[in-house]
Amino acid sequence: RYQRRVREKQEIKQKFEEEKRELRDQLEKERKGKENEERVREELKKEKERREKDVKLLNEEKQEIQQRFNRLNQEIQDTQQRLEKEKQEIQQRLNKQIQDTQQRLEKEKQEIQQRLNKQIQDTQQRLEKEKQEIQQRLNKQIQDTQQRLNKEKQDLQQRLDDCERVRGILERKKKK
Repeated sequence: RYQRRVREKQEIKQKFEEEKRELRDQLEKERKGKENEERVREELKKEKERREKDVKLLNEEKQEIQQRFNRLNQEIQDTQQRLEKEKQEIQQRLNKQIQDTQQRLEKEKQEIQQRLNKQIQDTQQRLEKEKQEIQQRLNKQIQDTQQRLNKEKQDLQQRLDDCERVRGILERKKKK
């Protein structure tokens, strides 16, 4: 009996020690679990802070990129407006040059036309004058030729008359 009691006591003591050990292990596990949990919480907090910092940095970078993009867009727009203005100015200058050249050419054309008309008129007047002079010379020549021919005719008539008279005289003499 005694041994059985001693054995029972030993078994109880062993069970107690075992339960004590299990409880200690469990407490240790829980303590480690809490420490792990705390460490995980800290890690998560640090990770969250890193992520927030990264997000902040990314947002700042995004904002900076957006500002650069906006500046570039503004520069492009300003350059396009400046180029459009320059294009219009060049077009206006070209149109002015074209208009000036057309007016100058029209003026030169009119001047050349006037000179040509003057030359034509002068030539026509000169030719008319020459024609009149030639006509006058021809008329004078015709008149002189007619006078000469008339005189020759008169001379010939006079000689014919003289010849007739001489013949009449000779015929009369011959009849006698």
